[in-house]
Amino acid sequence: MSTMEVRPATIEDVPRIAPWTRDTFDWGDYVA
Repeated sequence: MSTMEVRPATIEDVPRIAPWTRDTFDWGDYVA
C-alpha cells in the first residue's frame, strides 16, 4: 500500500468532514 493512494482519498475526505483541518493540516505539501 502506497501513501500516494491514501493521499487523494484523505485530502477529499478530510476537508468535507472537518473544513478547519485545512488550517491545521499543511495542504501545501499534499496539494503540491
